[in-house]
Parts: sequence; structure tokens; C-alpha cells
Amino acid sequence: MDGFTRAPRYVLLHDRIPDGPSMTQTSEGEVTAVYGFSDKPEYDAFLRENLTALAPYPLVKGFLKRQLEEGHEVLRLVVLNATSSKQTILQAATFQAIVESFELNRDTVEVSYELEFDETSGSYLVHSLAAMPSRMAEFGTTKQG
Repeated sequence: MDGFTRAPRYVLLHDRIPDGPSMTQTSEGEVTAVYGFSDKPEYDAFLRENLTALAPYPLVKGFLKRQLEEGHEVLRLVVLNATSSKQTILQAATFQAIVESFELNRDTVEVSYELEFDETSGSYLVHSLAAMPSRMAEFGTTKQG
């Protein structure tokens, strides 16, 4: 079953740069992520739990496309509706999936990665949900329809 959730429409900026969690690099290459939120209540909840001065900003398709064009060897993710910068498990979608949701005018996006906080390194490990389909149900994602 494919897992979908509401597509992000906002990012949080810190000094005019999209903010995101620290990521552990994989054997396949570099991984970057930004926090993305589907609506104001979601980013407000995150902001209440975060001490860093962040400002919400609309997620723009052009930003995503430019990032994708800059480096094909980089896995670029959007963390979906995180509630805290120290959340143990996060769900994420690729930049490409978000661009497609914009282009197809969809309100949902496929959840394709799980990020797991590693206390030793203080950063997140990346797990592809394609490699562990049983995790889809644990996220509370819904089937697109």
C-alpha cells in the first residue's frame, strides 16, 4: 500500500535559509532535508517547541526545482509536519514528489522515507520506506484517492 499525507506548503526560514534537521550521510551519498508543513497549525506547533527564531514562508516550486538541478547525487527531502526538532521519528518526502504534487495540483504527497534520530551523532539516519513497507501503517498515512 502506498502511504500519502497532506502535502507541505510552507517551510521555516532561519536567516532566510530553509531550516531542517541535521542528517547523517549515507553510503549512497549526501542527504539534505528541510522542515515542511501543510498548514499554519502544523508549523505553529513546531515553533512552540523550538527555541530558534524561525519564520514561516510559502514552499515554492521554483526553490525545489533549483535545488534538484544543482545536484543529482544529493537525496533532498522535505520533513512532513514535524512537531519538534528533537522528534525521534520523522516522515519525509522527496523534493521531486513535492514538485509533482504542485504540478498535478494534488493536496497529498507520498511518504517515502523515515528519519530516525541517532543520539550518538545528534543527527538523523535515513531509511527508505520502500525497503520496509510495514512501517507505512505506523505513520498513519492514508491511501491516495
